[in-house]
Amino acid sequence: MTDVKNAEAQLKSPIWLVLRVFDEPVQVFKELAVRPRILLPAILLVLVTGVYAYGMPDAVLQEQTRSQMEAIQERAQLTDEQVQERVDRAAGPSARGLIFGAGAAGSLAALAIVALVLMLIFGATGPEPIKFKTEFSVILHANVVPLAGAVLMVLLMRFGGMSEPTLSLGFLFNEEANGFLYRFANKITLFGTWNMLLLALGNQILSKGKSFTGPLFIVGGLWLLVLLGFAALGGLGFGG
Repeated sequence: MTDVKNAEAQLKSPIWLVLRVFDEPVQVFKELAVRPRILLPAILLVLVTGVYAYGMPDAVLQEQTRSQMEAIQERAQLTDEQVQERVDRAAGPSARGLIFGAGAAGSLAALAIVALVLMLIFGATGPEPIKFKTEFSVILHANVVPLAGAVLMVLLMRFGGMSEPTLSLGFLFNEEANGFLYRFANKITLFGTWNMLLLALGNQILSKGKSFTGPLFIVGGLWLLVLLGFAALGGLGFGG
């Protein structure tokens, strides 16, 4: 009993876990396996969603809306005036509030689904089941990396004069000549790839795996399938 209390006393603070996931992810995930923490990274997700929703320049939101509307204009039988009306409203207070509310709730729900899927997969393949809270805590802490990328993107657009910097592989393809491949490659970003690697590492630790290859194959494969799906939906005007 004394050894357990001493071990718990040596566990790092929630702030340490959030900050050191960038440079000491192994130690972070080992600590989360002992005592999962979800509150702080969940709060950060909500705060960063607010930064994105209210910090994004008007022109960027309007251009995103225009691209989506033009993709579905003929199918939805929208006039040019209706498209322009929606573009004009894209950066208004109500639209930004919707981005914030739906973005925060949708992101938490999506991460919960990811946690459930990975919990079932790695819990079934590991020596013992993985609890949902433990998996969810790993997911949320790994998600701190793309949150940092989102803040950087907003800062570059707001103060650096850059238009939607994604640090992606989209530059490898011409959007007009290879629309699907461009959208798919554009989803493979630096911070997204980093996040995927952290998820694989975290689940290797949770499942007590000896090799990183298996978790990387599982998580990376699921990640690529999701990106392919988003790229396909992007061609229909649902998402970028």
